Amino acid sequence: EAQVDRLASISQLLENFEPMALGDPGERVAWTAVQRWKEPVRAILIGDAADQYRDDVRAIFGEFEALTGIPFSLAESDGAANVKIFLSARDWYRTQVTRRFERPETIVCFTNTTLDANGVITGANTVIPEDLNGRGVRTCLAHELMHAIGFQGHPNRNFDSALRNGIGPETLTVNDRILIRTLYDPRLRFDMTPEDALITA
Repeated sequence: EAQVDRLASISQLLENFEPMALGDPGERVAWTAVQRWKEPVRAILIGDAADQYRDDVRAIFGEFEALTGIPFSLAESDGAANVKIFLSARDWYRTQVTRRFERPETIVCFTNTTLDANGVITGANTVIPEDLNGRGVRTCLAHELMHAIGFQGHPNRNFDSALRNGIGPETLTVNDRILIRTLYDPRLRFDMTPEDALITA
């Protein structure tokens, strides 16, 4: 099945930038509208299936680096990584997802990020069950790594994006690339209110 990749209109891009980049209004942190990395990102894949997906992560990271201006790479060791991608056994995944979500049965994969006091992302953990098929893992990687770089929410269901809930694409879309550039544009400052961030975007 070919991936649909339709360029949205400017109004659709702005309409979806708010929930994708700024998240649900009721769940936003008080001190910053924008969350993103400033330092180089170094990831490690953990799990028996990790070797199968290194090239997929490298491809996504190559796009992230080109779009954000921040270096993205795979780390050689756990201690050097600030992003950990767990391809986990189903039992461990079930335990983790049950702890974190009210409706764990609706969660296919997930990411948690750590922020400093300014909204700068300092770490991220992505958890994907290893028993998904290849397409499922690649879809989770594209979706969850967008969360890991600062996208807090999801777009409308008819908006072509790796962050769309449901059956999404396995790679970034043209709309994702535009919105990643927007989120990492230096004119979007960490001290902005959501209103100011949307005007600037």
